[in-house]
Amino acid sequence: MEIERVVDAARATELHAIEAANSVVDHAGLPTEPIEDLLGTLPDGMPTERVEWYLGSEGGRPVATAVVFMPLKENLHLANVSVSVAHAERRRGLGREMAEFVLDRVRDDGRQLTVTFIGAPVGETAPGEALASALGAKPALASIRRELLIGDVDDVELDRLLAEEVAPMAGEYDVVQWVDVAPDAHVDGAAALLPHVFMDSPRGDLDFEDEVWDGPRYRQFEADVARRNRRLVATGAVHRATGQLAAYTDITVPMSQQAAAAQWGTIVEEAHRGHRLGLLVKVHNLRQLRREFPAAERVSTWNAEENAHMIAVNEKMGFRVAERYQAWQLHL
Repeated sequence: MEIERVVDAARATELHAIEAANSVVDHAGLPTEPIEDLLGTLPDGMPTERVEWYLGSEGGRPVATAVVFMPLKENLHLANVSVSVAHAERRRGLGREMAEFVLDRVRDDGRQLTVTFIGAPVGETAPGEALASALGAKPALASIRRELLIGDVDDVELDRLLAEEVAPMAGEYDVVQWVDVAPDAHVDGAAALLPHVFMDSPRGDLDFEDEVWDGPRYRQFEADVARRNRRLVATGAVHRATGQLAAYTDITVPMSQQAAAAQWGTIVEEAHRGHRLGLLVKVHNLRQLRREFPAAERVSTWNAEENAHMIAVNEKMGFRVAERYQAWQLHL
């Protein structure tokens, strides 16, 4: 197999075609990310992470892909790796060949650890899991993708949740919302909260360093979302007495495929927990999504299996289990 790095739109289109066809088979109901997401990272990624895409071909026929994300701030020891083989070309060793190529690439960059997130229908095993195990990777964190079909949202139930569960607990907080760009008054608060989406969630055995954000880094995050041809819908809860942003949630919408939105992060500052703020901001952000992007049909969210609190919030809103994910970690 001939493997080349993808740096132009023409080859990216061929790579994306494999990813899109595989998604229908491997992730039923989850559309692949639009090609515009890919083009926005060419040729070298974004300021906070290097992104490299690879295409494997036989006789000029594309048969396999790989993507490598290498952080450029914290976590300089790791790379996030994904390998995919065209469905009709599987069981011929192409996945292992591509994986070994990519592992050599990240070793050359000085990375000592790779992480791969592999999804599969609940109760089933994905082909990539056997390859990950054969390469020596170990399961590090189990999670579940849940999906909310927006047309099935029960607004009467959401109103009840806000009135009966949230209002008695969240009277000291005001809701603030924005699309794409946070108000200057809240950008530092958003920057302080956002890295805690991962820091405060169950990590299993994942060897990740905490991230440190400030206002300019949050602004860079907004620019990165736009570069990937996505829109950002965000909601926060402000503690009225202090003006502090106490809770934050965001959803992104791909502009070329608005039907499939993605819940990216939800976090409540530790000192303000116990006031139902997670439910408050998520319900209001869902409603903002519907107002701003009426073409959105579904929202996907991912939670560690042991993140019982956030799972409970999501299920109250109507999210239902769609797929399981396993993070595989390999020390090089």
